[in-house]
Amino acid sequence: MAGDGELNRVIRDLQKTIGELNRGYREQNLPVTDGSRELHSLCAQLEFLLQFDLKEKKSFFGQRKDYWDFLCQGLARRRQEHEGVRFVTSLDKLKTPVGRGRAFLRYCLVHRQLAESLQLCLLDPESLSEWYYARSPFLSPQRRAEILGSLYELDGVTFQLALRRADLDTAWPMFSDCGRRGSRGDGELAGFGKGRRDGHPGTGGPSPHGHPGTGLRGAVPAPRARARQDGERWAAALQRAQREALEREATRGAEQARQQELIRDMKGRLLELLREKDALWQKTEGIDAPAPSPAPRDAGLCARCHKDFRLLSRRYCCRLCQGKVCHACSVDVGKQGRCCLLCYQQRHPAAM
Repeated sequence: MAGDGELNRVIRDLQKTIGELNRGYREQNLPVTDGSRELHSLCAQLEFLLQFDLKEKKSFFGQRKDYWDFLCQGLARRRQEHEGVRFVTSLDKLKTPVGRGRAFLRYCLVHRQLAESLQLCLLDPESLSEWYYARSPFLSPQRRAEILGSLYELDGVTFQLALRRADLDTAWPMFSDCGRRGSRGDGELAGFGKGRRDGHPGTGGPSPHGHPGTGLRGAVPAPRARARQDGERWAAALQRAQREALEREATRGAEQARQQELIRDMKGRLLELLREKDALWQKTEGIDAPAPSPAPRDAGLCARCHKDFRLLSRRYCCRLCQGKVCHACSVDVGKQGRCCLLCYQQRHPAAM
């Protein structure tokens, strides 16, 4: 299962990918296009971090929410309306939150707003706790600073991407499926073509070892295979993280059910102790327990006022005449207990 070690490795890979983009495109003043292999790694790593330890939420219609909903909520709290959110919302062909989130990331890369937009979403600790569990890298100040610091380095890189894509619901666009205009692929194609005219090995031409077709056509499958391996690796890591989140959610639900059962047992035991305490007090005070029958006259009458003893009425036994009297017809005589008013008047005529 995905752990802290794998999370740290993803962050290091993200920093490495951004470094490769700076060296390969920014320093050479070349734009990053859909034909760039580093773009696919960058997008896969960003999506992994945004989905890592994300809480499972569903919309009113039962559709599972994703990091796109988190970004929308975070930006809505900081700004009235974000240009990227408005643009992605206008793309009717995208049906899933994952596809919209991918379109938003690509829009922010083109307009150099990725680091700023993500930082706005991470400013509210309550929103982070609402959407992510404790192991998310965005809940760690150190990891959050590392990720944002690396993303700000992308502001100097030019991205030329096709923003209106309808295939983002299924997967990130592979670099081998897109054109290579403006990317380093153009340089490779031009170099091989020039080499062919100059007598050097090129596409379909003889190789230095005398084998035909080992020029550009032999070199293209290598980055394609690496991109496919990167995609499979990130997909497997994301699936492990999602399985781990589901297992933690199931464990948490079982623990909550066990705690609720324990609370019910404690409440039941507390009621039993209260009943035992009340019975012991009545026995100590010499009070008869109320009759179990719900009929009020079965409980008897007060020996002085002749009122019915209700189900919850307190009855006292007079220490002198042994008659059953209510609370209003009895007097507390201290250590001697309680007696009825008539016996008290006979014993203490001066007190009346």
